[in-house]
Order: sequence, then C-alpha cells, then structure tokens
Amino acid sequence: MGYLQEHLLEDILRQKMLSITACSELNERIITNMWQDSSYPRHIRKMQSLIRQTHRQLVVWLNELNFNYDNQHYKDKSINELSLFLWLDVGVDSATLAEDAVDDGWHVAPGHLFSPSGKFKTHIRLNVGTTTKAFLIWLRAYLDRVGGGKRSYRRRESS
Repeated sequence: MGYLQEHLLEDILRQKMLSITACSELNERIITNMWQDSSYPRHIRKMQSLIRQTHRQLVVWLNELNFNYDNQHYKDKSINELSLFLWLDVGVDSATLAEDAVDDGWHVAPGHLFSPSGKFKTHIRLNVGTTTKAFLIWLRAYLDRVGGGKRSYRRRESS
C-alpha cells in the first residue's frame, strides 16, 4: 500500500480511466469517487504531515544519541522527510546485531536482506513510524558495548 503524490494523482487517474475495459466496475467506481471527491488529496496531505512529523522526531532522537546517518537519498529534503524508512550504518555486522537484538526482545532486519548484492552488511533500516526511542537507547548501548570497526555515530566533543 502506498500513497500517490498529489501532483501525480490527476495523470494517474486519467490513465486509469482510459483502461476501463480491462477492469471491474467496482474498481472504476472507486477510482471515479477518488477523482471527484476532495477527501483523498486531503488524506494524502494529512498522511504526509504525519510522516514528516514522525521522521523529524526520529532524527531528533538519532541526534540526541549521537548516531550518524545518511539522509541524503534525495536532493530535495522534503522528499527525504516522506520516506518511511531511514538507513543507519551501525558499523558492525547487522546480521549479528539482529541475532543479539532478538535475545533482548527487539526485532531488527539486517541490511543485506534489502539488497540483492548483500552490500549493506553494516546497515539496518529503521521504520520511521515504528522505531521507538527505547530501541535507539538499546542500540546505542549495544554499539558502545560491542564497539569494533567503523563507528556509526558521532561522539560529542568534551569542552
């Protein structure tokens, strides 16, 4: 399930209406209702606002806990804030991290699962909507405990 960006909605609905002979009447009624009713674009704006707020809160928590993350997937920052996932390079093997997380009651998917080439061995993918501060606190303590290799977070300089 996904959401259409509002500026794409009109073109997609037009294309869908052109394919009316290949679809059921129920689908066409739903599409027509979406086209004529202003509630769908309002719903999209509301969802985008909630995703942005949640994304910003996650970024605040990451900064508080000195995690270094790459949020430069898109040049347009407003698109970054609409992403449902945020990649975090944890600097250790994410498969081992996932196994250790289960022992402590957390579910973490290793980054290599999201790449056919398996190149994200030290990454985890944070779900913007479900990642909690409690998990990030656990993750910070875990990374401080196991250390090793590349550090994935910024250390604050002492004054």
